[in-house]
Amino acid sequence: MMRKIPEHLKGSNKYNLGTSYKHYRNAINKVSETKYSKVVKALLLEIRNEMLEGHKVILPFANGGLEIVTKEINMEVDPETGKRKAMRIDFNESWKLWHSKYPELTRDQIKKIPNKPIVYFTNAHSDGTFNQIAWNKSRAISFNKAFYSFKASKGFRKLLSEESKKGKQYNSPMKIYE
Repeated sequence: MMRKIPEHLKGSNKYNLGTSYKHYRNAINKVSETKYSKVVKALLLEIRNEMLEGHKVILPFANGGLEIVTKEINMEVDPETGKRKAMRIDFNESWKLWHSKYPELTRDQIKKIPNKPIVYFTNAHSDGTFNQIAWNKSRAISFNKAFYSFKASKGFRKLLSEESKKGKQYNSPMKIYE
């Protein structure tokens, strides 16, 4: 029995395991959804583990490749506003700072204060670098490839974050899956 597509996915371009099984069932229909799900999850787990080991994964049908790349944090300051251009705000540490600086104020009152000092993530534990999962579409042979995007699962991103905190940096050798 196939799962219903949730309302928030109907009419959108988001595809997941359930929507891919629907296409598979219409084309082939030789395996149950449970078995299909187990096979696809095992394949994705293997790909994730290869990427965490530092390999680049070449996707079949000339769809480019997935890899983990290490980048440096851009610490530039905008001269007009005095704010960091591309750094992410560490809201937990910022709120701790604001509560210690303005102990008599409530959270709503603190929100209204202009030009508060802000704490940014600097990734000092990894020498100012971060790891990112990237889909390299430069060699992909498909039309309108700029309209497609890739977002890894939250679990994959958390594992990558843990590896980054251990100081792992990536320079991907190639691993081909065809």
